[in-house]
Amino acid sequence: MMARFVFFICMFVPIVLIVGAWMGYYSSAIILRNQFVASVWTVVISMFIAALLRRWFLVSSRKIAIRQALKRREALIKERDQNAKDDPESKVITKSEEEVEAEAVNLAGIKEQTSRLVKVALICTITFSLLGIWSKSLPALSVLDKVTLWTLADESKGSQQSSGKPKSVNFITDIAYGANFTDSTSSIDHGEGNLLADDNRVSLQDLLVSIIIFILTFVAARNIPGLLEITVLDHLNIKSGAAFALTTTVRYIIVLLGVIWAFSNIGVTWSSIQWIAAAVTLGIGFGLQEVFANFVAGLILLYERPIRLGDVVTVGEVSGRVTEIKIRATTVLQFNNHELIVPNKEFITGQLINWTLSNNIIRAEVDVGVAYGSDTELVKKVLLEVASNHPKVLKTPATDVLFISFGASSLDFKLRTYVAGYNDLISTQSELHFQVNKAFEQANIEISFPQQDLHIKSMEQLMPLQMSQETEPSS
Repeated sequence: MMARFVFFICMFVPIVLIVGAWMGYYSSAIILRNQFVASVWTVVISMFIAALLRRWFLVSSRKIAIRQALKRREALIKERDQNAKDDPESKVITKSEEEVEAEAVNLAGIKEQTSRLVKVALICTITFSLLGIWSKSLPALSVLDKVTLWTLADESKGSQQSSGKPKSVNFITDIAYGANFTDSTSSIDHGEGNLLADDNRVSLQDLLVSIIIFILTFVAARNIPGLLEITVLDHLNIKSGAAFALTTTVRYIIVLLGVIWAFSNIGVTWSSIQWIAAAVTLGIGFGLQEVFANFVAGLILLYERPIRLGDVVTVGEVSGRVTEIKIRATTVLQFNNHELIVPNKEFITGQLINWTLSNNIIRAEVDVGVAYGSDTELVKKVLLEVASNHPKVLKTPATDVLFISFGASSLDFKLRTYVAGYNDLISTQSELHFQVNKAFEQANIEISFPQQDLHIKSMEQLMPLQMSQETEPSS
């Protein structure tokens, strides 16, 4: 369908130009021909550049996919070799498959973002270029600038005139007539169109341009992370947490600059919204303080990085893996596969345990109590043997056994050993409990349990005392 439309245009336009020149409109035909050729070249070059960008993004994403596949393959091979050799100490040096997956780039999301960004850029480039080309011959394109919506205050006008700069650039008219704004009160006479470069006038064109800026701002903020991943971050040796912080900061900056630009284009400057800013500040102080606190806490999390994507954390009574850090809250995927949404302020002001912040080695503890009279040296020997024979227990740091206390009904011991990561903690502790119980049974060591002795006096012993109390004379 598109090919037929292009073929029809390419065949119809030259015929119209030939007929126009034959009827005596030679100069107009020459101008229209030049503009038509410029339009064709603009469309062709824009589509060619867009195709090159798509091809480059595709090749770059495939390179990233190959690197990630190689990293996953390397992690799987090392993990398999470790399991075959029963050498858990090497796990401290190499990354696990879960860590590689956490640091991996979302290629599907990047492909979607870059495709959307290229498409929007192509449409905007062709649209604005064609407006700039054809506005010289079609003054109707600049009619929107003649519709005045409102005028700015005199104070704003005076400040702008004193600076010698116009409020905003008249996009279509500037391209069409090459207007010079060196004098804010100069008029531009172009036959039928006599437009006054009035600094304090907001036209319908200004409003539409601001709306377009808003749309492009949020499209760019949503899709820029994928572009940064391929163009910049892929060539820098930075960690996934730092890359996420950088892309998030860039997104915030784009939104801030776009909003300021859009509002300033329609005359909404800081001097005109100071009272709104004061009201917002008052609202933050009362009703929005939690939202603002979570926003600031999110920025602190991004740069201080007490938690990162893929970290295993404990917040309150809940443990899980960090999967997403947003402007207001952080998503923690619990080990029961439930997602917990935690406000960012909880990570800054509350107690937080990060199991994988600087070191993946975690201590596993097994508490056991034996009966009084048991051989304590034998208990220590058995516990050390059980720990040393377990395949997931590290030899460095060394395992130790502590005699904690003389309990009410037991001698309390604590076996302290170390594993390579949080993923091995729960399973290792459970397996050690099974093995300790079995080893104590084989060594005839009794595991103590709470005991109480209850002494009951018979009624025959209580009867003489009761009878003596009843026979005493009352005083």
